[in-house]
Amino acid sequence: MSPEELRQEYERFLVLKSLDDCEEIVDVYLNFFMKVIQEEHPNPVYKQLDADAKIIIQMFFTKMLTLKNALKGIDYTSKDGSILNNIIDPTTFIPLIRTIYESVCAFEIIYIIPDNDDNKSLIYNLWVKSGLEYRQRFSKKTATTEFIEKLEEEKNTIDSLKKEIEGSSTYLALPTTEQKKIQNAMKEKDYKIHINGSVVNKLSWGEIPILFGGTNTEEIFDKAYNYFSLYTHPSQVSVFQFQEMFTSEKPYVDIILFNTQFALGLVSIFLADYIKIYPDYKKHFMSEDTRSQMILDMYNSWIRGDDYLIDTAWVKALNS
Repeated sequence: MSPEELRQEYERFLVLKSLDDCEEIVDVYLNFFMKVIQEEHPNPVYKQLDADAKIIIQMFFTKMLTLKNALKGIDYTSKDGSILNNIIDPTTFIPLIRTIYESVCAFEIIYIIPDNDDNKSLIYNLWVKSGLEYRQRFSKKTATTEFIEKLEEEKNTIDSLKKEIEGSSTYLALPTTEQKKIQNAMKEKDYKIHINGSVVNKLSWGEIPILFGGTNTEEIFDKAYNYFSLYTHPSQVSVFQFQEMFTSEKPYVDIILFNTQFALGLVSIFLADYIKIYPDYKKHFMSEDTRSQMILDMYNSWIRGDDYLIDTAWVKALNS
């Protein structure tokens, strides 16, 4: 592909103008993730944290596959011949984008934002403990004997995790006031914290992207989570925009294009940072053709700048 053709592709995909373009770019991610999963899954890992990371990349594959299917829209013909023409419902599409947002944020909090392995281990343990504690809330009245036994095992794991957190070098080095913040996070079944030196900062979902780094990150993701939540919860905004879908102009298309770009930006950041902490995966990126490398890395580059590139080869080819 010539530099001019590559530039045309860059411009076409940077600002998505059609649902077909959305599907095309999502397919590039799907092909890449599938290749990585097939080639890397059999390789052994020696820490549960790393084993979970391998599963996380598989989860992103299925999220992107769900996104691709959602872009096809839905339609319906009843027994009496009544027809619902093909639509994409933003009130079901945008919550999918929110799950991608939360998944990237969780990955960043655990694997990328911590500045040393001890901090990473503490937050990872908070994450594991949080999930297990939420499972403890399930009613045992209707549970199977096997599930009740599993909950008892997990209760012991929760106790062990608490001891491990409180005995970690990171926790013991913190002032008492900051240790209390860790204790509060455990009580609230939360893990969304940032340990910055001797200070522990509690984070909301909306605040996490600020820590992704880069030039445009804060501006692009400002209030993004609030926006996604308007559609995830039954707000009046979601009601009147749902009503507008049933017009010949298909006003929802622009909403879908906008939100697909959000998803691609998030997944592009995830991919770049995944390769950063697992550099052996870069060989899979480098084995892609230049166009695919560009598609996988361009949103990450656009949001965070060239300092966060997976590799500069596609940029050089674009500018040659």
